[in-house]
Amino acid sequence: MNSSKFHKKTWIVGVVFFLLLILLSFFSTSDSPKQYPSFLTESPSLTGTKAIYTYLRQQSDDVTRVTSLPHEETNTEELRMMINPPVLTDKVAEESYLEYIEKGNTLVIWKENPNDLFGIEATLQVDPYTKQTQQPSQVQSPNNSYEAVINSAYRLESTEQDNVLLEDSYGVLALERRIGDGHLIVITEPNWLTNDQITDYEHTEIIFDTLSFERFPSITFDEFHFHSSNGLVSPLKIFLGGHMFYS
Repeated sequence: MNSSKFHKKTWIVGVVFFLLLILLSFFSTSDSPKQYPSFLTESPSLTGTKAIYTYLRQQSDDVTRVTSLPHEETNTEELRMMINPPVLTDKVAEESYLEYIEKGNTLVIWKENPNDLFGIEATLQVDPYTKQTQQPSQVQSPNNSYEAVINSAYRLESTEQDNVLLEDSYGVLALERRIGDGHLIVITEPNWLTNDQITDYEHTEIIFDTLSFERFPSITFDEFHFHSSNGLVSPLKIFLGGHMFYS
């Protein structure tokens, strides 16, 4: 057996075990967790996102969460996770993110239908009323094949300059696009980051293989879209920005 492949598999198994341990310890000590929007890293309810955030924090001191737009002092070569954001209508916000990418950073957007976000085009490829969401499908990366539940009915329109990261029989699930000195990564499966699915099938392996967190000197979880000047936005506003899930 190839030693590097064996080491990689062992590392992935360790990550899955860690995430399961966090989830089990949480539910064994909390009878009725308060309901918060999914994908928050600091919610009382332990979402899959919080489990990943906690794991990465244990691996590096430079893993943070932010509730503000990128600013000029932001380091380069940073990875920034934006999960289930609304389509941006504020041009100042959009330009702030584009400048952030152009400086040499990587912005990762997880959204079932990211059409019109930063020029991304997504089209409806699967009938959302008839597809079986809990049946695993084959997902292909440039180097590996995975089993995963596909929740999104949308597929991304890639160009010749894009790097296709994940695809299935219906089309592109994830792509990487160079913008200036940085990269935009778009993935149509935010549900892989929830309690219900993070440890199902090969979701954890796909997440860590696709993003390769260890390559980045700093990682930021962007929660700007969850906040307003008065604190957390209402569930209605979050719902309007995409599907609403509770942990």
